[in-house]
Amino acid sequence: METSPLLLSLRCHALHLLDRHREALVVADKLRHILPSWSRGHYWRGCCLLLACRPQEALTSLLLAVALSAGQAPPNPAGMPCPHTLIQAGLGQLCSLSEVHLQLLVNWISKEITRLKRLESKSSNEILVVPPSLPPGIEEADFDCILCSRILWKPVTTPCGHTFCSGCLDRCLDHTATCPLCMAPLHDLLSSSRCISVALKAILELMLPASSLYSRELSARAELAAPAHVPVFVCTVAWPGVPCPLYVFEPRYRLLVRRCVETGGRVFGMAAGSEGGHGFVDVGTLLDVRDWLRLPDGCSLLTAVGARRFRVIARAERDGYFTARVELLRDRPSGPGVKELAEKVRCKGQRWVASMPPNARAEVERAFGHMPAQESGDYCCPPDGPAWAWWLLAILPLSPRLQVAILATTSLEKRLRAIDKTLDRIQCCRV
Repeated sequence: METSPLLLSLRCHALHLLDRHREALVVADKLRHILPSWSRGHYWRGCCLLLACRPQEALTSLLLAVALSAGQAPPNPAGMPCPHTLIQAGLGQLCSLSEVHLQLLVNWISKEITRLKRLESKSSNEILVVPPSLPPGIEEADFDCILCSRILWKPVTTPCGHTFCSGCLDRCLDHTATCPLCMAPLHDLLSSSRCISVALKAILELMLPASSLYSRELSARAELAAPAHVPVFVCTVAWPGVPCPLYVFEPRYRLLVRRCVETGGRVFGMAAGSEGGHGFVDVGTLLDVRDWLRLPDGCSLLTAVGARRFRVIARAERDGYFTARVELLRDRPSGPGVKELAEKVRCKGQRWVASMPPNARAEVERAFGHMPAQESGDYCCPPDGPAWAWWLLAILPLSPRLQVAILATTSLEKRLRAIDKTLDRIQCCRV
């Protein structure tokens, strides 16, 4: 391990962050001796020398780092200044150096670059040699995750000192805020993002490349399982274009939302539960996640907006939550007279909203926003018809069964007549 360039570079980084620059300089010199043509060793040496107020030597190492990394990614690790910034700092410390001395320095650097590149061409097959086996006393099982029994993938170390796969730890924290091994409280990890142990990840990829690759493939396969199926959140009826705020506390739905957000899709299905209490109804709405706020207790607040309606074709289950293969619903073209009916229903709905008590109207607008404006083409452009109609349906006092039936219909005229009858019934109850 002492002769691994990658591990020596990581050690330099750690010592630098700990402000132990003298020790970092010793490690950087060792790294340059083992692999003289690697730009990272010259970069670390330049950083340490610059902090030691040795600008001439620092400038030499930094210019070598830039020259040796030509055409490649910059040699600076994440969170560290780029070589060009450090070179400017070094030049600022060399302002008193004469032009002759500067020219001699440039000539020497040019010769050193030529020498190192010649050395690199002779021994390119010896760069970054990976140890063929683990050192004595270390076994592959020492790097297993205690939860999944595979090599650690994206390892995360808890404050109590135990290490798990990032995904495995997330699954455990969905159920309880304690360490799976020692039961120490882990409340600080619930709301904050967990940092991957970069050093341990690099060691695993270096010492156990085949096992690390296998763990990565298994993890990717699990994340992409059943890509044609949409995850389904069984809770309530959601409407197209209408906000649907959610408080997520169940472990299975914490997992659903986290996968939805972290994989980049940010879309899942929302459907009401079936009357028997098992499963869900055949019609639902896709929700588009706009914002996700994790709370200190591990629960989360989700801001989502309804997108398209769907009908369930096939059902399945994954890790405790439902999934479904779906087809999107689309309204049929509207017949004659629908525009006049829509204008009548909209005016009636506006009068009803205006007649609400101020507190009730304020609560409605806080949860669902203001009534959407009428747009040209609302009645002749499927797939879902006018947004204001769905907004009214979201706030009308409808039974769950009637809500599902209205969501499932592909006739705009039927939806408008259902809204009209409900508004008439409300008006009759007031009289």
